[in-house]
Amino acid sequence: MIGGVYIYRARKPGARLRIPLLSWHFAYVGETTSFYYRHLQHTRGGGTYGATPKPWSDLDPYVWLRIPLPPWKWLLRSVETVAILLTWPVYNVQKNRWNPRRVTPLKARVQRMRRNAGTRLWSPRPIHVVLILAVAVALWLKIGGAW
Repeated sequence: MIGGVYIYRARKPGARLRIPLLSWHFAYVGETTSFYYRHLQHTRGGGTYGATPKPWSDLDPYVWLRIPLPPWKWLLRSVETVAILLTWPVYNVQKNRWNPRRVTPLKARVQRMRRNAGTRLWSPRPIHVVLILAVAVALWLKIGGAW
């Protein structure tokens, strides 16, 4: 069995457009002694402990990078930590509490339930409000004849 460190990318839950760089993000970084079985655990569930699929498994995850390494725990964990620091994955919990983009496991499950129910996930952020107001003011000035 070949193992090492792997990095997943997945669609952003609220992304409406399929723009490659904007609608995908680093989802998860992990270490394993078997890439094959770990991928099955993340996407379909099962395994030794009867795990369920990850809440992000419906977001078309794909393995963006695999770094094959010897099965030495100290090496696997060290490389995993560096990969987490470089990629800022969204769904990691351990070694990732400093990340402002992190989604907690509870929030990830709630997002998955909403996706399954078909409800909207988009919630306006301050930048959205600023952009909408800027467009509205520009249109108002244009229509008002100020231009």
